[in-house]
Amino acid sequence: MERTARAPRPAPSRAALSVRWSRDAALEVLEVDEAPSRSWSFVWPARVMVQARSAGVRFRAGRQRGELACGAVLVIDGPGAHVVLHTDRGASFRVVFGRPEGTSPGAALEARVVDLDVDVDVAPSTLDERAREALRSAPPAPRRLDARLARACAYIAQTLADELRLEDLAAVAGVHRCHLCRVFAQHLGLSPLRFRAQVRVARARALLAAGADCISVAHEVGYCDQSHFNRSFREITGTTPGAYARAVRIACDDGGARWLSAA
Repeated sequence: MERTARAPRPAPSRAALSVRWSRDAALEVLEVDEAPSRSWSFVWPARVMVQARSAGVRFRAGRQRGELACGAVLVIDGPGAHVVLHTDRGASFRVVFGRPEGTSPGAALEARVVDLDVDVDVAPSTLDERAREALRSAPPAPRRLDARLARACAYIAQTLADELRLEDLAAVAGVHRCHLCRVFAQHLGLSPLRFRAQVRVARARALLAAGADCISVAHEVGYCDQSHFNRSFREITGTTPGAYARAVRIACDDGGARWLSAA
């Protein structure tokens, strides 16, 4: 009996994940469209604002968690702001990283979903201004950053280029090593070493945007091996240090931004 070959079934078409880094004044902006089903983790030494630009964006910040409606804005304020996002396939969002200056190590660390009544395409500087206004008019934060965690975070930020031993970090914080890891997990959802990697890349982004070359930046933030720096940077930002530097410099030069692949 003669068999007829069956044509292969065409694969379903999927829009490609796109990541765009840009700058608006002193603000750094990450825009993600057509995200896969995955988690995203962001750490920044100051305010972080997350705006959902579609359905399917959930968050965890400290002890708070929930889902952002399209257009809603999550504001995480305080030193070592950390947020984990979970996206459904095809979701879109943007993250605006605020100005680090003026952040006190003991300042309140809080996360709030605020109704800013802004469009999903509003300028990042306007989003930042509206978030500041909303926080000023909001009730005082219910808690302050754990003093032990504040000391540990400050020590990490000051010693990025040095070898980090958890025993030394625990001594600075004044707790046992195991308890230190629990404090980091409770307040930031990260281990001390993972938090340090995020802070290193955050510092590297600022240096690259200011015009420093990739090799000097890698050494400045404590990476002796360039390939290790590249892997860590890409894992956290979705792109390479060189591509990131070109994108933010183009944005600063002509007011535009360039789409980057985050394969």
